[in-house]
Amino acid sequence: MRFFTLYPRGSSIELYKDVGQIPYTLGLRDDVETKLICCYATPEEVKRKGPEGLQYEQIRMIFKNQTLTGLWYIIKHARKVDWFNFYHGGRHTYYWSKLYKFLNPKGKVYLKLDLSYAGCEKYSGDDKELRIFEKSVGIADIVSVESEKIKELTQQFTKQNLEVFANGYIDVKKAQPGNAPERGKCFITVGRLGTYEKATDILLEAFAQSADQHDWSLKLVGSIAPEFLAQKNEFYEKYPTLKERVIFTGPIYDREKLYAEYSSARVFVLPSRYEASPLVGPEALHCGCRMILTDTIPPIKELTNEKRYGVVVKADSVESLRDALIGETERAYSDTDAEEISVYAREKLSWTSICDQLYRLMMEKSK
Repeated sequence: MRFFTLYPRGSSIELYKDVGQIPYTLGLRDDVETKLICCYATPEEVKRKGPEGLQYEQIRMIFKNQTLTGLWYIIKHARKVDWFNFYHGGRHTYYWSKLYKFLNPKGKVYLKLDLSYAGCEKYSGDDKELRIFEKSVGIADIVSVESEKIKELTQQFTKQNLEVFANGYIDVKKAQPGNAPERGKCFITVGRLGTYEKATDILLEAFAQSADQHDWSLKLVGSIAPEFLAQKNEFYEKYPTLKERVIFTGPIYDREKLYAEYSSARVFVLPSRYEASPLVGPEALHCGCRMILTDTIPPIKELTNEKRYGVVVKADSVESLRDALIGETERAYSDTDAEEISVYAREKLSWTSICDQLYRLMMEKSK
């Protein structure tokens, strides 16, 4: 079975996301041949940064237009491919699917929607966009979203059955989660710090307001938006006693080292104002962290195991997040907390388990 992921606007950053991890994981099977096709990652970058064995092809972007680029690739390769994997419901995926199925009537399409709440609102408020969405979804053989909540919202716009395939984490064999009592009393967040959507300002203020009631620290991992640097300095000027407890590590690209940071903390905090399906969530769970998530993050059910492994707070609310931070510091942690959370992640949120589900469905559709 030949399974090709066509994502023209992709760069090397896609290697660590669903775009790269799905073809890589499926390609580990003896009966599946996979390939990732992008424009902005060189084969040398993929060899140096990507997972070993990922089959990759770099193509040229035609007139800076991903739709034309994809159409040209499909014209050249349609008859050689059993499954094409496209992303997002829209004009380009509809045109690609239509052409592919015309040139290869036996060919199948897996469409991964990667939708946020904002995307659902766009389709519900624009009849023209909704018609295009219905066409792109209707022509695909498998269509998936990343959470039950998004499925519930999106199913209103289409008669096509939607699957729920969560986003997963990259397994690192050397990074094994320790049990909670062995961890420091530490909160951790990972992401593009200081951007509006990540709400780092809310997290810092909530931690400051909670700090007198516990002895925990806060570790922030990731690059810092240039416009946030002044605000970071103002925070330390306002709260000088927190300099030793609020730690900015900078970005950590080595996954073994990153997972070690997750595993040194008890609670992962994602205070985002909006998200689609954050990949840092499954990573943190894999490393045994409990979760504090905002109510704007669609896969809350999946990332907390229906709130068994975490709490949900109101987005953009210092008070709500402050109270949750205090609540977690007062919580009693058992010896098996981290191990239990990690097992859940391995069974439900690893790329292996996710691609096993996808493979079984592909085999059914291929009969």
